[in-house]
Amino acid sequence: GALFVGSHSTSGSAFNNTYIANKAAVNGGAIDLNTTGGYINGSRFYNNTAQRNGGAVYVAGENATISNLKVVYDGLSVQSPTLAGLAVSIDGTTIDNISLEIGDITSTITESSSASSAKLAGLVATVNAENAKNTISNITLNISSIKTSKTTSKKAYVGGLIAEVKTSNYVTQLSNISQTNDKLTINVDSSQESIFGGLIGYAQNVSLDKVTLSKVDITSGSGSASLGGLFGTAKSITE
Repeated sequence: GALFVGSHSTSGSAFNNTYIANKAAVNGGAIDLNTTGGYINGSRFYNNTAQRNGGAVYVAGENATISNLKVVYDGLSVQSPTLAGLAVSIDGTTIDNISLEIGDITSTITESSSASSAKLAGLVATVNAENAKNTISNITLNISSIKTSKTTSKKAYVGGLIAEVKTSNYVTQLSNISQTNDKLTINVDSSQESIFGGLIGYAQNVSLDKVTLSKVDITSGSGSASLGGLFGTAKSITE
């Protein structure tokens, strides 16, 4: 990718930059933020991809702040079971004022991948809340579809915003989330269990305030499925 901030850095920041068509062989098409307390603000991302964990930004450290971004893809398609428009994984992170325009998100999942499950989402694939709360606010989503190009034998988590809220020691707060296009189509063909939601696939300990979604059209594969307009599976949700 264009920028790597390693774990030995005390902090890392990126302000008011434009990242166009960067590619990473591993993580973070534009930015790999592998440190605690990183800060990304006021930047624009166009068609950045990563082969292992696809998306514009990869966040490996805790307590990052990501704000005031525009993220655009003509279409996001990589050979990865973990694919999201902005960040693959967050923990104790603040994400605020993000405009996300993608079109189609397509994962051509390779079965040789060591990942035990496929996680596909518009904004963030996996939210961990093990060490601190996550706050996601003022997000606009324009995503036409989230899909796979072929049948996968991996368990699948899919969400228009988040695929999975994984660990829930702390709350994940969502506010002012809106989908601006007419319909989101989710078509992920898995022979294993599928958990699909228009907002979040698997959600636990989540707080919602002012969430607006348009129509969601969901199609799963031959395995068992938990499907929902907001959540596929939900535990401890407050409004």
